[in-house]
Amino acid sequence: MFPFSKVSIGFLLAPGFRQTDVILTQGIIGAPPRHKCYYIADQEELVVGGYGFSIRANCTYDSCPPLDVLVVGEVPDEQLEDARYIDFIRSQVQSAHHVIAASNGVVALAKAGVLAGKQVTADRANLEKLAQFGAEVVDRGESVVDGKFYTSGPSTGMVESASKS
Repeated sequence: MFPFSKVSIGFLLAPGFRQTDVILTQGIIGAPPRHKCYYIADQEELVVGGYGFSIRANCTYDSCPPLDVLVVGEVPDEQLEDARYIDFIRSQVQSAHHVIAASNGVVALAKAGVLAGKQVTADRANLEKLAQFGAEVVDRGESVVDGKFYTSGPSTGMVESASKS
């Protein structure tokens, strides 16, 4: 990715997020002090994941600086209806050098309007949704890279995407 520079990496959090998307991805692309990691949520507070593991958000949608890497993991489907969440993604994608997403995190990118014409994949349950947003859907069991976008299916796919970035 960026072997000799300090990179800003942002992990989007929402109640019920899939913890492995954060923990495993961070293990692959680097953790502090090598890089600056931002755990982003609507409020700076403890965010409880889907299996009870919590991460404290250290910045909000409003206070987060431009990121080099944006990581959008799986969240409960109702989070995809949160306009502030989608607007945050849209604004960060413009400056990010790498965008890594898995499962319905890929749908969040599509809803933000940044995947039209891009080759993408996700878990099978979300492939049809992606096509509705003008993405070129690839149905295969591995990560798909198109420019700065690294998309995949569930958790092991997120690790594969991170290792390709």
